Amino acid sequence: MKDTARTSPPGLEGWLARSPLNADLVLLLVCAVWGSTFVVIKVGLTNTLPFNFVATRFAVGFLVFLFLTGSRLRALSGREVLRGILMGLLLIAGYVTQTVGLSLTTASKAGFITGLSVVLVPLFARFLLGHRIGWGVAGGVGLATVGLGLLSLTPDLRPEPGDLWVLACAFAFAGHILAVAELSRSCDPLRLALVQTGVVALGGGLLALLFEGGLALPSGPGLLATLYTGILGTGLVLGLQIPAQKYTSPSHAALIFSAEPVFAALFAAALLAERLGPKELAGGALILAGMLLAELTREPAKPEGRAGNGD
Repeated sequence: MKDTARTSPPGLEGWLARSPLNADLVLLLVCAVWGSTFVVIKVGLTNTLPFNFVATRFAVGFLVFLFLTGSRLRALSGREVLRGILMGLLLIAGYVTQTVGLSLTTASKAGFITGLSVVLVPLFARFLLGHRIGWGVAGGVGLATVGLGLLSLTPDLRPEPGDLWVLACAFAFAGHILAVAELSRSCDPLRLALVQTGVVALGGGLLALLFEGGLALPSGPGLLATLYTGILGTGLVLGLQIPAQKYTSPSHAALIFSAEPVFAALFAAALLAERLGPKELAGGALILAGMLLAELTREPAKPEGRAGNGD
């Protein structure tokens, strides 16, 4: 078995390796933070342009990872740089399209459409990587998809510009989930995250210069949203997601991430006084049922096998 503890935050991978449930709990925490960012980003965009928001958010995240990486940055390899750039390109595609979409459509629609990555990940994994889809994961994805529809789909949903932007986000995020699973093997997760956030910050800044007339420091709600999403929504979640995904399959990770709209709805209810109706509650229950089905029927993950392949 490869000594992965040296390429992760101290003690983290050792704890993750004890049980597949530990990785699931970490990914569920990641999902909860993601859910909260829908509300935060929506508020932040009231006085900040989308590309500027992405650039400043990930610049903050880059500084977080620079601090966490510390002296380990000296061991940055060419392979980690290349893989981090590839993963970063998918990440910037996802966050730019999602942020633009959130400025044009409702958070409810954005949550559902982003959740389509739950369906796309196992399909991509099956046709691009040859992964087998078990009946538990397939059934769980089905339940989660129906649940997402009940939670977020409204009768007047139609192909509007904002919806199409977020649809592109779902494809990019599905690709990123697969890329993390395949490209993070035998790499330091913090150094990978550092490269990714740097790519997104630079890309967002370039887009802001080209399409928004330049970069501007956020203020008011935009500043608070930038700090929250940069430190927690970027620094925390990427630092946890990358090592945790080594201990579960891409399809199972995507299924856990399907709970994101549930958390988004809960945060919206708590912070924006939005109320959940019977349809939304039923949708949340189906998503949780889908997660439970996949959890109880899957085979245990074998991280040492994952870490040793494909290099």
